[in-house]
Amino acid sequence: MVPERILRETPYIQSIIAEGREEGQHQAVVELLLVAIGKRYPGLDFKADVERVLATDVLKHLFGELDQIPGADALRQRLASLAQTTQA
Repeated sequence: MVPERILRETPYIQSIIAEGREEGQHQAVVELLLVAIGKRYPGLDFKADVERVLATDVLKHLFGELDQIPGADALRQRLASLAQTTQA
C-alpha cells in the first residue's frame, strides 16, 4: 500500500485537491451573492439563476455591481446573459 504522504504529492491527487478548493470557493461566492440578493429582493428566489453562472470571477464582479442593477427583472436578465457567456 502506498503511504498517504506520497499519494498526496502525485500530480493527479494535487489536481483533485485544487479542484476541490476551487469548487469550495465558487460555492462560497454563490452563497454570499444569494444572501446579498435576498436582502435586496426579499421573497424572490434567484438560486437557480445564480447557479447557472459557472465562473467564480464573474460572480465576484456581479457582487460588486449589484447595487447598480435597477431591479429584479434586470438582475435576472443580467444573470441569464452571464450564464450564457460562461457556458460557451
